[in-house]
Amino acid sequence: MAATIISGISGAVSITGNTTGASTIAEWSITPGKQTVDGRGSNTAGAPVVVIGNEDWQGKMRTYGKEPVAYPGASISFVGYNGQGSFAGTALVTSCTLTVDIATGAPLSWDIEFVGNSAVTLGSTVVVDATLPAMYSSALCKVQWSATLAGSFADIAGVQRYQITLSRAPKTYAQSQIIKRVPSTYDFSASVDLLEADPSVQLAAGDMSVYKFFVDASTFFKIGYLTVDNPEQNVQIESGDIVAYRMPLKGSFFKSITGTMTRGIVTKPDTTNWLS
Repeated sequence: MAATIISGISGAVSITGNTTGASTIAEWSITPGKQTVDGRGSNTAGAPVVVIGNEDWQGKMRTYGKEPVAYPGASISFVGYNGQGSFAGTALVTSCTLTVDIATGAPLSWDIEFVGNSAVTLGSTVVVDATLPAMYSSALCKVQWSATLAGSFADIAGVQRYQITLSRAPKTYAQSQIIKRVPSTYDFSASVDLLEADPSVQLAAGDMSVYKFFVDASTFFKIGYLTVDNPEQNVQIESGDIVAYRMPLKGSFFKSITGTMTRGIVTKPDTTNWLS
């Protein structure tokens, strides 16, 4: 029997368990499988014996848009269509990473990871993305910061690129020979790449502030609090590249302000809270 060889351009993803495609999916993949565990005993000649365990799977997709198609902690009814057949199952979203490349003006993109919460069903469901493309340039985006949630925000000059990552840790259990999960702890982080050679205006290691990450000229993710964690000053003498500064930002949901622990927030561009 000859192999079925096709292009991926007709691929699509539904997160609602039907034929309606989520908007502007660039790629997707899953690894449907089962646990394989090996052991050695006195009668195996020192060689492994593999036993088959529970069904377990995970996947990822890259999408375009100002917001992810689903946030961490959400349960989705995944249907991945490859142009020929489909893979379907219930899944839990574990992380979403937004990349905004202001220097190139590239479209805002999301890398989304999810883990299985049911068996995978193979089928022939045709998923179609009938939405308009959610392609938005990074060129209008910027990053602002403030020491407090209610304070005035100032632009961070020279920003070339930023990323933010939101995540929920999954806690795993086995049921009916299937690995399942429930959403548990929250986490959030970011990084900002900028061109700034003056140490006196750089946000230094240990600074804990609130940030607004703009996805267009006026809407943004508001994240507090984020701590500058081991920033990097990069000076390329031989090539003469522009002096660069990179700020990894580690999430802290509380900040001590004048001795009082103050609660933070993670707000979506639509002003609703992901964490509050």
